[in-house]
Amino acid sequence: MIDLILLAIVVVSALLGLMRGFVGIVVSITAWLLAAWASFRFGSDAAHMMGSPDPSATHLFGGYLVVFIGTLIAVHVVGMLVKSAVRATHLGGVDRLFGFVLGVLRGALIACLVVLVAGFTPLTRELAWRQSLLLPVFEPGAGWMRAQLPEWQPSLPQVPGVELPDSLESLRNGVTSGDNVGLQDLSALLPGGLPPRDSRERPALLPGNALPMPGALPDNIENTGQDPVEARPDPSDPANIDAGGQARPRSQQS
Repeated sequence: MIDLILLAIVVVSALLGLMRGFVGIVVSITAWLLAAWASFRFGSDAAHMMGSPDPSATHLFGGYLVVFIGTLIAVHVVGMLVKSAVRATHLGGVDRLFGFVLGVLRGALIACLVVLVAGFTPLTRELAWRQSLLLPVFEPGAGWMRAQLPEWQPSLPQVPGVELPDSLESLRNGVTSGDNVGLQDLSALLPGGLPPRDSRERPALLPGNALPMPGALPDNIENTGQDPVEARPDPSDPANIDAGGQARPRSQQS
């Protein structure tokens, strides 16, 4: 699927170049570039001419649009005259041949842009992307474009007029280096440093309290030393005497 998209971009661009010719492609590219430049350069002046000295957003938009469309039409008219002159000299075949070559180059440039943009998406993890046959052709161009992009590194927000001390700065850097580095920086911030490791692992005991020995019973449970299985209920317990004052059978005693 990836190969079909990239191949279609190059083929369509080449066919358009063959139909328009070299002069047609150059005129088209020049027209768009000049129209964009002229709209940014003279759009504000056109808006002042269309409206009041303080034009509104609508007048500004109209001024930019008028300059853009006007420049586009003017350059295309000049291009039509140049193409007519080329055809009159019987160089139409050469013009179409160079147009085809320029169309292929333009399609390759667009394909490199597509690969560049797709490289920032999860599409690169797809199986079709890894098995593509045309990607190695366009990846060098996309890599060159990526190298021209400015580097962007995320950073923590800075408060105007407030600078972090060296210890806090190292603590922020230590978070990504491991817990030990962060604890060392944290100990530098505390007046008395971090408490000993043993005291962090065991809870502090109140005065007069002691930890029970392993296997010892709590104070509220009496140790009779008798196996609970061999214990027998007390016959004098009211729960083991029926309404007639007779002791209940052992099977009915609780």
